[in-house]
Amino acid sequence: MKVFGMVKKNLKKILLILLIILSLTLYILYTLRGYGVESIPCTYFSEYSVGDYIEDNINNINDNIIITDMPDSPYDEILEFKIYGNRNINSMKGLENLENLDEIEAIRLSTTCIKSIQGLDKIPSLESIDLSYNNIKSTAGLENTGEMNNLEFLWIVHNPIETIENIEDIRSDTSHKLNIDMSGDNLKYITKESYEYITNPDNNISFYLWFSSGGMINLNDMKPREKEYLKSKVEII
Repeated sequence: MKVFGMVKKNLKKILLILLIILSLTLYILYTLRGYGVESIPCTYFSEYSVGDYIEDNINNINDNIIITDMPDSPYDEILEFKIYGNRNINSMKGLENLENLDEIEAIRLSTTCIKSIQGLDKIPSLESIDLSYNNIKSTAGLENTGEMNNLEFLWIVHNPIETIENIEDIRSDTSHKLNIDMSGDNLKYITKESYEYITNPDNNISFYLWFSSGGMINLNDMKPREKEYLKSKVEII
């Protein structure tokens, strides 16, 4: 009875503490999903690359590594290369080992600890690339992908990207639509070359950004208020 009486007496305080705990928990989950200010937390003790992962799992190819309809060889007719949710991986090094796979159409390296873009220029046949939920801070690394003319989708959403650059170097053929989504809340800079390329309708591109206070913006189809908002958030350098 004494305990019950104490609880009843301090019920408001207990409810307030529980509300604070719930709010903090929701905030942490919100952040870890990539929508908040901080990126997915990673600890880098040593480099562990895509190439290392392939080598370690070469005799255990399954849906977590490669999706394929290959009947005989594990290297024939691969459609999609996928590593999802492996937080040990922090480098794209090793993708060059796939350079002979001329038929590969898609790469998904999502929810890992990859820090930078590299190696995509070795696979010009790609139609879609998913680098979502990593720790990529810049689009440097796209400058060597100029012949990726089959590319239709590039997702680098919910990375702590601060600088967008080299978008103009992804492809030379603009005959089909290229859809790019780099939604995230850390963006500070866009190079003048990339901005002019993205916003030129002749280049046939849809480029999406998302801001927690401004919602989704398509840089290729901005309303005047969206242009003003973008100027307030991002510097063209």
